[in-house]
Amino acid sequence: MIELGESLYVPQLLKSLESLIKENSFVSRCISKIGRELHNYLLEDEESEFSLYFPVDCLVGYLDDGWSIDIEWLAEENGELLDDEGISIPKNMPLTISPVEHLAAFGIWTLSSELIYLGTAEQKFESNGFNLDGISKEQIINHRNSCVVLGFQALTAAQQFLLQRQSDLEQTVLTTNSRKAADARHAETRKLEKEAFEYWRQNIDPRVSNDEAAAILMKQIPLKLRTLSSYVSKFKKTVCMQTVQSSGACTAS
Repeated sequence: MIELGESLYVPQLLKSLESLIKENSFVSRCISKIGRELHNYLLEDEESEFSLYFPVDCLVGYLDDGWSIDIEWLAEENGELLDDEGISIPKNMPLTISPVEHLAAFGIWTLSSELIYLGTAEQKFESNGFNLDGISKEQIINHRNSCVVLGFQALTAAQQFLLQRQSDLEQTVLTTNSRKAADARHAETRKLEKEAFEYWRQNIDPRVSNDEAAAILMKQIPLKLRTLSSYVSKFKKTVCMQTVQSSGACTAS
């Protein structure tokens, strides 16, 4: 696995993500707490593995549906809200988090906290290729690469939210009904991708080619072969990355 140029990508990604959060706002003071809670929420989704493998896609789906993190999740046991430095949040501070800020906070936390969770590839490894925690250099590189990819996906999704907001403001001819219709189409697309992933994971050998898998999926999912084939390619890459990260081996091709 080739290690991404973190020194080149990460600082720029962080700078771009941070620019999406208003200075001296509630979110700017609780970026780490918000990002961590979003990470935990996505990991604990028991309905599907989709959020585990595609957390940004899943988060975008939630936000499109009007979901927002519960502020109470960020509070201490006594109900007090503290920022990332442990300082109390003023009671008159607006406790709002926009969809863009959800994604920005998740991306920043991923690149600043989750990225370093397993350490660096420069640490000491035993003669068997593993460190004292039983983790290989390849697994660490893969984990760090995954974090960089998630950071980039979070930034891209946040920018798309901003573009959509601007488009909605400019296109005043867009009626409420047509807006609802567009939202419904996007929701249906996300639902079908999630169903395709679940069926692929449970019923199709990952070694089967993209087009062959897509042909099987067409019998279950009402989408075109090309669309399903692109989904399978995405599924394989992500699942393979997660598998290598945890076990060091992958059978998907």
